[in-house]
Amino acid sequence: MSKVIPRSYIDGYADSLEMVSTDMKRRLAEELDRIDYSQPVADVRNQLIAVMQPYCWESRVVAARVASEFYDGIREFVLGERMGAIAIDNYNPEAVEQRVRSAVTPLAKVQQTFYWADDIRLDEDYQREMTQLASRELGRVLAEYVGYGVKDAAGNTIFGNGRRDPRRTKFARVPRGSKSYPNGCPFCQMLASRGFVYRSKLTAGGIDPDHYHDNCQCMVVPGWEGASVEGYNPRDYDEGYQQYLDQDHSEHEEHVAETQRNRYDAEGRLKSGDGNRVDEKGALTDEDRAHIRSMRTAKGNQTKKARRE
Repeated sequence: MSKVIPRSYIDGYADSLEMVSTDMKRRLAEELDRIDYSQPVADVRNQLIAVMQPYCWESRVVAARVASEFYDGIREFVLGERMGAIAIDNYNPEAVEQRVRSAVTPLAKVQQTFYWADDIRLDEDYQREMTQLASRELGRVLAEYVGYGVKDAAGNTIFGNGRRDPRRTKFARVPRGSKSYPNGCPFCQMLASRGFVYRSKLTAGGIDPDHYHDNCQCMVVPGWEGASVEGYNPRDYDEGYQQYLDQDHSEHEEHVAETQRNRYDAEGRLKSGDGNRVDEKGALTDEDRAHIRSMRTAKGNQTKKARRE
């Protein structure tokens, strides 16, 4: 029997995530306004890290809980029973710190220009104005990161519970708009044009389904055989898919290649994740291959155990 998932249920889920994002951004902005950005950039950076950590944690935790309830709600509607979905927030304090360190770079350049160059002495009002501009841009970037975290935690929860589900779960990227929209993200529309598919089919085709961005109007929706979404037709997004195909993807492909290079050390061994850049990838040794096989076996056993549970 086919089941049509009400669009109102998905829109309600999207509204809930947007409320989480909006509230966290508002509270974060109030905290950021209390910081004196004329301090040495190291002091500003440390304060920003201390401010960002709890907001990034809370926003991800709440979003993941909302997503877990959404997963179980749709599962109960389509299959007649809940699974007991879990929240998977994927909070990473190291990633938060790294994002802050990257975001303060423009402010650091402003301070270098005004305070560290002996041969440059500009009007104090102009210095203050440039510092304010840098701090506003800093606030915008950090707010976007919080918004991204909400979408990322929600998507991770949906996909993660799909891997736990003993019933084979498919996924669809369902935008709020019913048709292709010219200013929308082409990659999201490309995913929307695929309809309900298994995650493995996307990854096998070289497509990364873990694509999220701040203010994203798309929801990752779980589904099972015979399920559909009210008003959702994948063909409506073919125009957006074409926009994706027409884009220049060379920069992204270079980033993927860089990521692959960074997985190995100078001797060609898999890295432990210390983050140091490696420009050349050497050949794997037999020991490395054996390690990879053992890791894959362990991961496969964990997946089987989770499905049995």
